[in-house]
Amino acid sequence: MNKLLTIFIFLAMTGLVEAKDLNKVQQVQIQLKIDPNVNETEFENPTFSSNNNSTQDIEGKQIGSFQRFWYAHFASTTPISYDPTTEAVVVLVTDYVLKPEFNGTKVFLLRTTNKGSSWDSINIYRDLFKSPLWGSISLNNPTKSTDITDVSYAAAFQKVWKDTVYDQAEGSIFAIYDKSFGVDPEYIEEVSPGFGNPPDAQTWGNISMKTNEATNTVYGYGTLIPPTSNDQYGYYGYWRFDFTEQYNYGSIPSQWWANKFRLTESKGSTFNAPMEMVNDEVGTLYAAVNNRHFENSEPRLLGISKSLDNGDTWSDFEIMPDNILNSILDNHPGYTQVGVLNTYGKNALFCRGIGKVTYLANIIIIGADLPSLAFLTELTYDNGVFGIKEITELETGGPTTTNKEPTDPFNPNVYTIRYTTSRHGNNIQVAKTVDGDKVLAMWIDAEKDKLIPIDPVQVTTSRTSSLTGQPEDVVITLDTILKYDIYASVYDMKNGNWSKPVNITNDDSVDTYFNIPPIIPSVTKVPFLSYKAMRSTRTNQFNFPREIIQMLVDDNTIMRYTELDATKEQPKGPVNSVKEVLDFNVELGNAYPNPAVNTNQVGITFTIDELAVVTLELFDNLGNKVETIFNDKSTIGYKAINANISNLNSGTYYYQLSVNGVTFTKKLVIVK
Repeated sequence: MNKLLTIFIFLAMTGLVEAKDLNKVQQVQIQLKIDPNVNETEFENPTFSSNNNSTQDIEGKQIGSFQRFWYAHFASTTPISYDPTTEAVVVLVTDYVLKPEFNGTKVFLLRTTNKGSSWDSINIYRDLFKSPLWGSISLNNPTKSTDITDVSYAAAFQKVWKDTVYDQAEGSIFAIYDKSFGVDPEYIEEVSPGFGNPPDAQTWGNISMKTNEATNTVYGYGTLIPPTSNDQYGYYGYWRFDFTEQYNYGSIPSQWWANKFRLTESKGSTFNAPMEMVNDEVGTLYAAVNNRHFENSEPRLLGISKSLDNGDTWSDFEIMPDNILNSILDNHPGYTQVGVLNTYGKNALFCRGIGKVTYLANIIIIGADLPSLAFLTELTYDNGVFGIKEITELETGGPTTTNKEPTDPFNPNVYTIRYTTSRHGNNIQVAKTVDGDKVLAMWIDAEKDKLIPIDPVQVTTSRTSSLTGQPEDVVITLDTILKYDIYASVYDMKNGNWSKPVNITNDDSVDTYFNIPPIIPSVTKVPFLSYKAMRSTRTNQFNFPREIIQMLVDDNTIMRYTELDATKEQPKGPVNSVKEVLDFNVELGNAYPNPAVNTNQVGITFTIDELAVVTLELFDNLGNKVETIFNDKSTIGYKAINANISNLNSGTYYYQLSVNGVTFTKKLVIVK
């Protein structure tokens, strides 16, 4: 029995979490509103890692930070790319800055060719009046040069006007760098795809990018933005740059128009999930969506649209028969319904050979008087034949995230915490190894039967009113949260089997997001971006538990890089191995008396402003531990402890306070 999923479903049925498996109408929110009068934030001085236990975070190197993570990498984009020949990893960063004296926003590349040991930074775009957001990049190295400066790329980022009230979407900027044509990228600004526009104009939004080596192109795809909130969401756009023909092309294929999917009760709503796209070895493109297609009445079904001419024309969606989807119930007696737990969650697509693709999604099954079950599921397409197979059971539909939400229009410093399921669901991502033998799948899920205690905090969440049937806000008190970690499984292209899932992070910090490139060196050498929201000058004024701060996705966030082995739990970095910030205040007081002359007791004090695992120990001058004075989950505030030193000889000692792996040490002299 999946207890945590049962808890999640119970919350959904009581309205605390929307039951997305029921395919209810969802209002899509495009968050562009900003507060330009907020001062630039400052992080606390970096010292040690900050988690619930010592040495929690996987090893890694801090390579950047964001003032607003939501506008940077928390998006359906591909901000990291890998080139096998140069072994270069490139990360695209949109430096969205909040300042009253706003003087432009830049886009730059972080590059490494030595597995992340050192990085350089290349500025590729700057605008004094516009704010580029949500960047994607894909590398192209057709000559197989070993020099990183010879590697071409195509990048895309959405542009908005920097406005004092509201940032207006203006399409996207495509930055094309072709080594054969110069040393600077060229820019193409497009409000909307240039061909096949439907009657309702649509604007470029989040774009994911990949490289099609068979056709020497970089292609992009994504869900478009309607011109107003009253227009129908759900159109998809395609874009490419052909490095051979030097040709840029964008379109909204008529086969992808919103009228191909079931219309909703409101034009401001949609059932249309994000699009995924991949190419096979001969260059054929496959676009996949998990939607309620117009031909079927209810079930959300996988659809595959193909292009044999590099995206010039596309086929109608081939739709998985609903009896294939329902066949997942055959192994679960008593279960009668199949659905999708997170309608808009980030799913994944990879190619298994010519004409063969696999789509990964979170599928939920429901039965009367039975706990709902969810599975990471592979939906397969094999030259027109569909199939389905469970990979592993999931606990939830993805991590819960938080946002700071102003509650007083006259006081911007008065906030509540908005508590909601991540819009990216389980953040399912896949990457194929360079040799083509393996595919790595990674995702975020809660650990079964594991809760993290936190200081009680009130948060605002949404539920469906039992009276009106409409969403309404409610305030609830949290004293525990689910433990979310990053998991991985490896698909063997030779035998078609998945490995047993591995908990990669397995710590008590809260994982909400990560990124990997579509191509990786191997499953034991995975370029990996992780993110951690940190307490800063913007969050210090709010007395929220550390774990709630870690779940923020629209605030100050550091970005770290590591090359990890996805086949096993990662080693945790020793203290000081990762340059981070301690996100709450700790003070170790002076021992009294000190020197301790002819006394059997010494008083030691410390102050801590958040709930944490605290250990106070005494060491001799050689570093040998002689006594554990205190070892407990400390309460918040000031604490005074009397240490018994009656059995200690005269000499120099050191008392050390350890808080979540962060140590504070002071000297104590005993004279007898």
